[in-house]
Amino acid sequence: MLSATCPTRAERDRDVLLTKLENVRRNGNGHVASCPLHDDSKPSMSISISSDGTKVLVNCFAGCDRDALYTACKDLWGGKGSNGSNGSGDRTNGNGTASPNRKFDFPDGLLQAQQRDLHNAEAARYLNERGIKLEVAQKLGWGFTKTFLGQERDAMMMPHVLDGRLVGVKYKSIAPKEFTQHPGSSIAGLYARGLLDPNAQDVFVFEGPDDVALAMSYDYNATGLIAATSPLDAADIAMLKLYKRVFLIGDQDKVGREAMDKIAKKLDERQVIRVQLPVKDIGDLYKQSPENFLATMQQQISQAQAPAQQIAAPVFDVVEEVEQPLPEYPAPGNDMISEMARALQCGTQLPLGHLREDLKVVFASFIGDGKIIYPVMPNARILGWHFNLGLRQCMKTESLRAAVLCKPVGATDIPKTNEFGVGVHKLTRYGSAAFLVKGFAEQPRQLVYVTEGNVLATANENFPAVFSKLTDAYDDREMSSGSFKNGEHSVQAVEASCIICQTESDFQKTFSGKSALGGGGLQRWTMTHSVPVEKKDWAQDETLIRECYDRAMNRIRDIRVLGIVVVESEEAKAIRLATFGELASLDQSFAARLDDIFRREILLAAAFAPDTPAKKVTVTAEMAEFARRLVEHQYQLREALWPNDAAAPTEQMEIAITRRLEKHCLQSDRELMTAAHVYRPGSGGVETYKRAKKALRGQVMKCVGENRRHKAVYCHADCDIHSAFGWRWE
Repeated sequence: MLSATCPTRAERDRDVLLTKLENVRRNGNGHVASCPLHDDSKPSMSISISSDGTKVLVNCFAGCDRDALYTACKDLWGGKGSNGSNGSGDRTNGNGTASPNRKFDFPDGLLQAQQRDLHNAEAARYLNERGIKLEVAQKLGWGFTKTFLGQERDAMMMPHVLDGRLVGVKYKSIAPKEFTQHPGSSIAGLYARGLLDPNAQDVFVFEGPDDVALAMSYDYNATGLIAATSPLDAADIAMLKLYKRVFLIGDQDKVGREAMDKIAKKLDERQVIRVQLPVKDIGDLYKQSPENFLATMQQQISQAQAPAQQIAAPVFDVVEEVEQPLPEYPAPGNDMISEMARALQCGTQLPLGHLREDLKVVFASFIGDGKIIYPVMPNARILGWHFNLGLRQCMKTESLRAAVLCKPVGATDIPKTNEFGVGVHKLTRYGSAAFLVKGFAEQPRQLVYVTEGNVLATANENFPAVFSKLTDAYDDREMSSGSFKNGEHSVQAVEASCIICQTESDFQKTFSGKSALGGGGLQRWTMTHSVPVEKKDWAQDETLIRECYDRAMNRIRDIRVLGIVVVESEEAKAIRLATFGELASLDQSFAARLDDIFRREILLAAAFAPDTPAKKVTVTAEMAEFARRLVEHQYQLREALWPNDAAAPTEQMEIAITRRLEKHCLQSDRELMTAAHVYRPGSGGVETYKRAKKALRGQVMKCVGENRRHKAVYCHADCDIHSAFGWRWE
């Protein structure tokens, strides 16, 4: 007797099948995986063991033909099913469970009764919507039933006849779309083979009874496969070889192309003509424009050529771009903030960008608004909001601590008070917008921070309101809120600053789909990015750090007491105006408020310039040039790191693809998918990318040829350098 832990035959067969499938994961008592019959980015195929423990059950919830799915799984098994080693396997019945393979038996009376019901109004509507003539459906022996999978559901009955013998019956529900085969049905052989015209010169091979019936309704000499996995025997191939030309017009997905490839390999290449469609199949072509269907079909067929006559697609000697690392923080000048950042970085692996931008936020919070006067824009503000972003172990939090402490790395406690009266607190202490306002009412000048970004990614529903209230202080120094529990609170002179440390994934989870872009929240923030570094022993120069710190603190004290006026040199002014002109020409969803970041940079760089008079300083060309490079850097990071906003994922991908094609020619799918962040959580994945690409076809993008790897390459539709060359679905 077997022990309780010994796997059954069905369990062993299931385990073999799981090793051959993709994207397998456990789901309850069974598993799910990507269906082998269609492009399946989100696993839709279930695999489980029957209740009696003797059979492997498979089902595709996306609606794939169950018989075809069984055949595909049987092939993956190596020809053996879970009922024994003879290769016959178990065939799935209508509800997705397994039943023993049996001889096909379909009552003549039932067949005739369902064929008589073809005149039903629902059947007539089904045929009319798909462009299928009633006489063609009758010639094919179709019928209609009001029972499907044991339920009262309208369905079409489609018999499969080979050499005058009924070998299978397929049922297709009208709504929702589902398929099933009568137990024992065969899907092998050419569908409607017996109705082909032996005197014709051409034959057209499709996939699915609907497409065959539609083509026959427009007088095409048509046959086809019941499913992409339908095998053909020697008699089927011999029938096709009788014709001068064989037009293969299968479904334009992966399994459809592979099915037609198998047929083409068995025929003389001189008679085979592959027809590519701009949609999945001719059924979709008909739905696009019923009145123009025949003309469109003739156009697609006339454009197709036999291999010997085909015009080769242009091949471009371009190498697919490898995803480039994010741009590095530009090398700063010699102002006191930069010198302090270099002193803290010396002997460590702390990223200079994190340090300098964090120091700008800290020093600006110590000074406060209104102390640095900029005549060009009197209401310009210097307070900042900043993200330290990067992968894990990238010194994000260490940089924050070093900037706030302005001391050698080692001390970990960030003081909550300082000589300038600025409160330094964790943002997470404020669990709601009301508590945030209450906190600022008690202490109007605060620098809040986050060291553990995953706290925000998993925060409750109150965080968006807290973030919104905080960033509102960018423009409005008045803050108010109230609730029955906490009472009403308001403060008139808010001076808020913030630094948040997060990984890229936590940043995406926190802000994706939250209208953080459209609402203007993230546009008020700067960001720097870091990558993992090799940790080494640190040897900081404490004397240098103390000297830089003392100079910076003395400058802050002078500014707070005396104030300071910032003016521009003529060269700096020219750079500023040119930069603002460039920003106006960029995508404003990414360029918004970068002019504010430019002003804040030149004001702080001038205020902390070494050896300058206390009351009046000048923005030099060098300072303005660094500010220009800084906003360019910010724009690039925004393009790469900002999350998808609240708009539909397909619309977001359309925008991303369009932007990429406006800047670059000869883009492959890989490059476009990278630009559209296809594999980013919440993007919608590959299926959403395909929908976006389909929507842009012709109007925004065109296929112009292929690269050396025989992958399609695309340009913007307005590109006048490269001409369109058909369309390929990758």
